[in-house]
Amino acid sequence: MKKIQVVGDSLLKGVIYDETISRHVLLKENGISMLIDAGFDIKNDAKFGLTIAKARKIIENSSLDMDEIIIEVGGNDCDYNWDDVSNNPNTIHQTKTPIDEFRDSLESLVQFILSHQIKPILVSIPPLDDQLFFNFISKNRQKENIMSFLGDTKMIYYHQRSYNEVIERVAKQYALTYIPLRETIEAVSNVKEIYCKDGMHLNERGQAIIYDTFKRYI
Repeated sequence: MKKIQVVGDSLLKGVIYDETISRHVLLKENGISMLIDAGFDIKNDAKFGLTIAKARKIIENSSLDMDEIIIEVGGNDCDYNWDDVSNNPNTIHQTKTPIDEFRDSLESLVQFILSHQIKPILVSIPPLDDQLFFNFISKNRQKENIMSFLGDTKMIYYHQRSYNEVIERVAKQYALTYIPLRETIEAVSNVKEIYCKDGMHLNERGQAIIYDTFKRYI
């Protein structure tokens, strides 16, 4: 049986937003745990807040004896410091990983994995629910300033999509397996029903979609 390492953010860790206590918690039965229960040999190294730079460190410090490494990045890389945006909406703000740096780092990571005769698998970034996400990041911040910076809540969706387009291009460039999680979610009817109140984490139904999607590609 092939050995698989998962390196992703809180989405693949199984984190959800619990409205009853207004905090993020770990869902025990999540997409990756269901794959493990189904018999897949998976080491889950997903971390809350993971960026491409943190993913590189995890992989470099791992055993590098896997057959495949699933990489799910971009969701945190494209995020802003919303406190700074709220306080200073008219200045230029950088994301955690600027998009050119993200592209170069992802290519470099793919090359590193391939150099160890391991198969990299890239995952598309699940879309944000722009309105729910805007409401979440605006809580206890200056909502009008954040809207001034964005111009429109739809910019949240388009901005994140630009990072996913980088992932798509890198997957095509290196002929890698690409798990279309974003595309699968976008095809769901009543898509709001699979999101938590924060607009970025998937609830129990969404985690089941991760399981169903991943098992077709690994």
